[in-house]
Amino acid sequence: KPNAGSFGRGIQKFDNPAQLQAHACNAFAYGSDGVALIQEYFDVTQVHRVFMLDGEVQCAVNTALDKEREFTAQCMASAQKRTTTHGAAAVTPMQVSESVRGSCVDVVARAHVDVGSIEYLIDPMSGKEVFFDLNLL
Repeated sequence: KPNAGSFGRGIQKFDNPAQLQAHACNAFAYGSDGVALIQEYFDVTQVHRVFMLDGEVQCAVNTALDKEREFTAQCMASAQKRTTTHGAAAVTPMQVSESVRGSCVDVVARAHVDVGSIEYLIDPMSGKEVFFDLNLL
């Protein structure tokens, strides 16, 4: 996926290394910073985002991923504007567990940032949190 500036556009899923290699030859594979990231795919129906300010959790949301829509355009920026195929809001408030809260506080402290958000999902196999995106200012 492009590292920065894509708002969810350009995210691709590859079934084999040859597809990834071919995609990497295209300039659009890279973010506005010239960087592309490779992340493991997890087949989940929701992701979570925790919003941080001054080292503290401010709020958090669940974002429903719609299996019937395109894989790539499910960024938070577009999710706020849509509903699920069943008509429910795609973004809903959530409570943050103490373990996730501690991890998020640790990340922003180590990064020396004041504001941002941290995205994670729950691995369906292990039940553990997988943190996959930092949006830090």
